[in-house]
Amino acid sequence: MPAPALTEVDGPGLAPWVDALGALRVAVFREFPYLYEGDLAYERRYLSVYLRCPRSRVVLARDDAGALVGATTCLPLADEDEAFRAPFERAGLDPAAWLYLGESLLLPAWRGRGLGKAFFERRE
Repeated sequence: MPAPALTEVDGPGLAPWVDALGALRVAVFREFPYLYEGDLAYERRYLSVYLRCPRSRVVLARDDAGALVGATTCLPLADEDEAFRAPFERAGLDPAAWLYLGESLLLPAWRGRGLGKAFFERRE
């Protein structure tokens, strides 16, 4: 199986991928140890912060047919929801100095190929 193509999208550029990314999140997080029973409606709400933030970054991993097989997310912590910023603020840390690294997701067949490292390099 060839390596997937990696594509970076920022902010509104994620729009065409929201449903595919939401479905990927649900699929990966349904597995042990998460056992998450999410749905696409929740995922659309969750991903809306990335859509609204022009400084967000999502790296998409796609197979030869263009299907999404993995992704990783990040955005400046200052642009994240208050619940994520609050612990930093209470500790006297400026959220503007931090990058929030969201999740890294890969379907099982694509794991163990060095994509996690590539995801970190692309987010940094």
